[in-house]
Amino acid sequence: MNRIQIAAMFVVMFLVAGAYILILVLKAGQNIDENDSRNPSGHYMKKEMASGLSIGLALGIAMGIALDSLALGVAIGVAIGCGIGNSNGSAQEKKHAAELRLLTEGEKHNKKIATMIGAGLVALGIIVLIVTIFLTIQKSC
Repeated sequence: MNRIQIAAMFVVMFLVAGAYILILVLKAGQNIDENDSRNPSGHYMKKEMASGLSIGLALGIAMGIALDSLALGVAIGVAIGCGIGNSNGSAQEKKHAAELRLLTEGEKHNKKIATMIGAGLVALGIIVLIVTIFLTIQKSC
């Protein structure tokens, strides 16, 4: 398997991930009670995790350039970003606990579907990684 085929597999994975994110964004505003302006539980956690990941990714790229290993830097940066986002999100959820509402049945259903799709994407990524490693080892022998 040559580099073009490997790159094509990763492009397909990114397209599937992009479609997943698009579906989540489009479904985010559905099934909300129009009379209730409060945020659903988990709102601040999601918001802070996104912020933490973006900060961690920026730090990771900088570390990767400094360490001469972009992959290592990004991996470390994302892990740091998850920790920052999780701690900030947890603090915000506790701070605004009185203002949060429970998830509606539709939101719970969407959350389950999003989790299943996300797990499927992770499994697909692992399969692509294993196939890529196997084909690379087979080609070098």
